Amino acid sequence: MLEVAQVNFIGRKEELNTLEKEFRRDGSFVVIYGRRRIGKTTLIKEFIKDKQAFYFLATEEVESQSMKRLAGVVARVTGNSMLQRVTFTDWLDLFREIANYQPEEKKVLVIDEFPYLVKTNAAFPSILQNAWDEILKDSNIMLILCGSLLSMMQKHALSHDSPLYGRRSAQIRLKPLPFTDLYAVQGQPFSHAVEQYSVTGGVPKYLEFFEPGEDLYRQIQEVVLSKNGFLYEEPNFLLKDEVQSANSYFSIIRAIADGNHKLGKIAGALSMETSSLTPYLSTLIDLDFLKKATPITEKNPEKSRKGLYFISDNFIRFWFRYVYPYKGELELDNLQIVLDELEKDFIQKFVAFSYEDVCKDIFASLCRSKAVDFVPSRIGAYWLNDINGDTEIDLFNTSESFEWTEYTALLPDVQDSVITIKIYSRDASLFVSDIMLTEGASLHKWTPAPNEIYTAEVKIDRRGIEVSNADSAQRTVINNTEFSGYYNEEKIFSLNKDETITKKTTVDGELTVGKTKFVPMATASEGLNIVILD
Repeated sequence: MLEVAQVNFIGRKEELNTLEKEFRRDGSFVVIYGRRRIGKTTLIKEFIKDKQAFYFLATEEVESQSMKRLAGVVARVTGNSMLQRVTFTDWLDLFREIANYQPEEKKVLVIDEFPYLVKTNAAFPSILQNAWDEILKDSNIMLILCGSLLSMMQKHALSHDSPLYGRRSAQIRLKPLPFTDLYAVQGQPFSHAVEQYSVTGGVPKYLEFFEPGEDLYRQIQEVVLSKNGFLYEEPNFLLKDEVQSANSYFSIIRAIADGNHKLGKIAGALSMETSSLTPYLSTLIDLDFLKKATPITEKNPEKSRKGLYFISDNFIRFWFRYVYPYKGELELDNLQIVLDELEKDFIQKFVAFSYEDVCKDIFASLCRSKAVDFVPSRIGAYWLNDINGDTEIDLFNTSESFEWTEYTALLPDVQDSVITIKIYSRDASLFVSDIMLTEGASLHKWTPAPNEIYTAEVKIDRRGIEVSNADSAQRTVINNTEFSGYYNEEKIFSLNKDETITKKTTVDGELTVGKTKFVPMATASEGLNIVILD
């Protein structure tokens, strides 16, 4: 039987500093939100452990029961047992009891899982607004609202339409713990730490089930692959809490997990229009399921046609790679099929992807600690029009000036057919003047093959011709399978064999279709002449 590890409080220094700063100021109203299991409640309890605090955890129950439980909290903190015998029917009365207790002493009122109160009473944000304005704001109280349902927290606590808008003095969106914070306290070999992180993704609750130093595959088997495991259905729970049509979102995530990262390819895999797909992707990004990445060199990332979509959460990515495709087998307790897949490519194809993010995290940490003698303006990657293994360059750049430098590297025992060159530049722009690959003592400059052209906007090789314009988000593709035009990655027209498909067609003069001719009259009111040809 797998034992659950007790994870001590780790990291969150910046978040704790923000809360302590807010505690020292008057009229502090802080909103803390983030996905389930991320450690919000643990952060709050760490913050209030040495403070006078009223901590109330809302649940899915009728409003009268919620009031009764809050009255119990107030009774225990104040020592006034009479409050437990009083039936409260107005939230404001409870908030007055809190405000009147030791008014000279700074207190913290925590309402955890705030969305549940909104579900019970849609008017609760207005009630809380009134309580804050009339009672709490000037009563030496720091108010903390916390919630896991991101969409509801944004709508009812943060958005412009919320009655609470403009009241908060700070907000904290809690993210997974960075690798560097975990590695500093885990006391396990670096490679083991990376492998574990590739599965848990730094989510504190998940870490309770993955003890450092224990066999990772055994823990995966018991926690994730077993149908009785804690994380076996985790993505289902996370999505169904936030969205109504979870199946549609599942399909999108699965398409991305299968290697479709461009908007057009995702839409094609799902037989959807890109315009219909975009709202789903935006929602998944808001929920931290997905992230949109653009090459580091893009000046306007939001308008870039090179944007790619990736699963942002390590565990979600693991689940869709090793659990979702094999649900049928796992339901029959056939775990071996997944264990065989893990043995085959877990390190090379899964952990390796996470390792890139780990390296970025480590480098960013070194920069913050000034262990590196320059500060990068951005850290990221560059690619051409797609990620296909041999076109990606991982790099970071800085805003400092550059000098032309020659670098030489020895590559012993090269066995792969693809050599990846990673270039790190100190300048906001990266210029590579030449690449030379030598074998033995023979020097050979790299040049495009005959009939190949590669520029920022034109690419010609054996696969065809592609002309693009990043500013207008347009590109034209000509190869042996298509002659097509794209706008914002949506195919606008295509010529394939004997068929032409287009979104819109404008004809200034006559239009002939087979034996039928369409002739516009002089004015729109006169209509159209239709002529049947002999």
